Amino acid sequence: MAVIPAIEIRASRIAWRRLVKNGSGCWIWPGHLNNKGYGTVGSSVDGKRKNFLVHRLIYQSVYGPLLPNLKVLHRCDNPKCARITHLFIGSSKDNTRDAMDKGRMDLSGLAKGREPHETCRRGHPLTGENLYVFGDGKRSCATCKKRREDECRERRMAAQASGK
Repeated sequence: MAVIPAIEIRASRIAWRRLVKNGSGCWIWPGHLNNKGYGTVGSSVDGKRKNFLVHRLIYQSVYGPLLPNLKVLHRCDNPKCARITHLFIGSSKDNTRDAMDKGRMDLSGLAKGREPHETCRRGHPLTGENLYVFGDGKRSCATCKKRREDECRERRMAAQASGK
């Protein structure tokens, strides 16, 4: 079983003490926010200082360590909130789907207010069957994606044939 490092335990204790309950049911972090609006707290152990996301610390202090590829998502859609009942875990794909479902990201995967490109840099249309949307919401040209995959497969087969 994975163990939470001492520096994270110390930071989570700081975070728990500073949360403020608001009228909407959220428990708000009143301290420093990062550039995306998420609460952060710093802690030092043995002369090493590190910053942590408050909502992730709170989640781990209740449920234990998370795999690095997992995200802690907000049911309330408030990045300053760290109420445990408002938090759940998911992958990057889940996070993108959640943002799209809540209207924070348009279907093209771009931030709202930006116009998506109509063609790829090789001039293929980015619509219909030729539009490939990755799990994180990024768009790609299906024709170019297939070409890259074919080229990669050809290189791999050539390397195997030559004994490399």
